[in-house]
Amino acid sequence: MITEPIPPIGEAEDEDPPLDEPVVEGLAAAEPPAREPEGAQPTPGETQIAEPQIAEPEAVTRLTAARPRQPVLPTDSWAEAGRKVVAIQVERLLTLDTELRSPDAVDQLRRYRVATRRLRAALRLFGSATAGHDAARLKRDLGQLARAVGGVRDLDVRLADLEAWASRRDAGADRVRPLAEAWRSERAEGHRRLLAELESRHHGRLLERLVQLTVEDPADAHRGEPTTTERVVDRGGSALWRGLELVLAFGPDLPSAGILELHALRIEAKRLRYALEFLRDALDPRSALLVARLVALQDRLGAMNDAAATARAVAQFIGKSGDDLGDRERRAIIQYQSAALGRLTQARRRVPAAWRPIGSQTFGRRLATVVAALAAPGALHPAAAPAPGAAAPRGSASPATALGATTSPADGERAPESPPSA
Repeated sequence: MITEPIPPIGEAEDEDPPLDEPVVEGLAAAEPPAREPEGAQPTPGETQIAEPQIAEPEAVTRLTAARPRQPVLPTDSWAEAGRKVVAIQVERLLTLDTELRSPDAVDQLRRYRVATRRLRAALRLFGSATAGHDAARLKRDLGQLARAVGGVRDLDVRLADLEAWASRRDAGADRVRPLAEAWRSERAEGHRRLLAELESRHHGRLLERLVQLTVEDPADAHRGEPTTTERVVDRGGSALWRGLELVLAFGPDLPSAGILELHALRIEAKRLRYALEFLRDALDPRSALLVARLVALQDRLGAMNDAAATARAVAQFIGKSGDDLGDRERRAIIQYQSAALGRLTQARRRVPAAWRPIGSQTFGRRLATVVAALAAPGALHPAAAPAPGAAAPRGSASPATALGATTSPADGERAPESPPSA
């Protein structure tokens, strides 16, 4: 039985989940499903496709012409590194923006949601990149966009899961049809709301502000003000160590942690993962191994969160349907709900195994090695390289020394050749 609030699977991952979500009670005990549901494309609801009012293609051209992709360097200012990272995410957002008008754009919607999450994470990490802009307004407007996208994307995931479950049972699709139709109707309404958001002047202004953020030199926003010389080599290490501290803070209470606490852990793990990916051009290539560990934890926590949210949605449907459901339909839908609760139990049991590599000293030593590469003379521009005997830049070399980092992966593990995709 779920006895605590469940964060919605569409909750923006740069914000704390609400604490007043309805509680799912009285659910039947679940038996683990025979196997995990396979992905399937849902049948989308019908939605009128309107012509876009915003000239996004021109915005894409303007952005790509002004800001070709550039790697983040250790000698970049922190604000310039942020601008490089933000530019990549804004370009992805703009490229996908016009494709979301189609109700069939399931994969585009998934990628758009990832881009909004990464963009919000980048703005949070590189705060100085938004100097001269209303950072609070940008975050608020991106949050509104993320909720509109998430409301549709969550139903795509839920419908695919229901369809896969029903396909493995005799007459399963017929018996869960009322639930599927209700979710398709909800999905169609969510897509209409998303279209209204994408067609609005508010959205057009958001896109323009994001483009301006990427083409404006951060130094221009500080003209006439005292300047700072903090670079990636100065700030990157401390940002990553702080991210790891926030993740490790969940360790002592992990065995008894509830859904909300584990959802918060997932947010912090994703923030650390994104920070490693944003800075990977300036880091030791073995940062990919750390990313892989964090992705494994995210996957376990994400599976748990999705299953809990699905069980809650089914309970809400049953409560609203009343006597409209036939006995066979009701039994089939309750069986699907039980399967979701079984996956929740399975995913919760698998969390400690994914946590252990991250909570280990080995993970800290590897992060020290990755961070130490920022301060290596070969990683710096010759003009910026420290003189022989000079102290290492703040936030980079000290943690490596403190943890006794080595230059090769520990425990005989081989780092992946490339970091996992989002």
